[in-house]
Amino acid sequence: MKRLLLKTIGFLSLVLVCVLLIVIFIPHPFDYFKEQSIKDTMLDNTSREQSIVLLGGSNVIYGFDSEKIEDSLHIHTINDGFHAGLGMKFILENCSTRLKTGDILVLCPEYEHFFGKGYRGEPLGLGMTVLNDLNYIKFLNIKQLWIVLKTIPYYIKTMIPYYKFWEDDLNLSCFNSKGDIILNENNTHNNAEPAQKMNNTELNKQFCGSFFQKLQDLENRGVKVVIYPPSYMQSCYIQNEDAINDIRNIFEKANQTPICDWSECAYDDSLFYDTRYHLNREGAMENTL
Repeated sequence: MKRLLLKTIGFLSLVLVCVLLIVIFIPHPFDYFKEQSIKDTMLDNTSREQSIVLLGGSNVIYGFDSEKIEDSLHIHTINDGFHAGLGMKFILENCSTRLKTGDILVLCPEYEHFFGKGYRGEPLGLGMTVLNDLNYIKFLNIKQLWIVLKTIPYYIKTMIPYYKFWEDDLNLSCFNSKGDIILNENNTHNNAEPAQKMNNTELNKQFCGSFFQKLQDLENRGVKVVIYPPSYMQSCYIQNEDAINDIRNIFEKANQTPICDWSECAYDDSLFYDTRYHLNREGAMENTL
């Protein structure tokens, strides 16, 4: 029995080592999830000017024209948004370490980040990003590490040539030099999901406390924090207004009132590309201006 147990442990250890070697030494062929590392390199540039840094989930990469912001305000602008599935805990901690005195952080959190376990992240966002750049492990707690470990089988499966993640051919070439997703000027595609209520609308007060403390720490470091509501389909906003009001109240109590009311970023459904948070080109222009 003891010999069988030792053999089993030995076999499992060998499998684990092989998996780790694959993750560490074989680049994943789908390069989309390397974009976060590229954005962080822009922020880490020691010679960069004081900047406006746009931060959130994919609502941010679809929601702004950073060049227009920079040209209008004459302040260097970086779109550091990427994927809501990274979880707001990772999104904010990762960005915070790269900000410097004089930066302006424009934070556009998605609503689900404040409910239930939404702050932790999920495999497609957090897991795939961390496995593409293991340096991010230093930002993770045990629960987030477990999310990454659960992603490994999927990560390896998707290394099979021609495996298709999703219908759109998203890759690094879809981002411009500012970090915005590139949508064709004439894009009018509208295939957004039908309006529905959020599954979990219980505020995670423990996370909210640490979230607002992190914002205060940034202010103390000389980083100006601006809250800008996420772009959101109007029909979804109407269905989830009670839950959004809970978020409005907790932000007000923390003296972190956004620069406009949350309802002002609830745009007509026709301005959305493929999800309730992804604006099309016309919508991104309206949100920017």
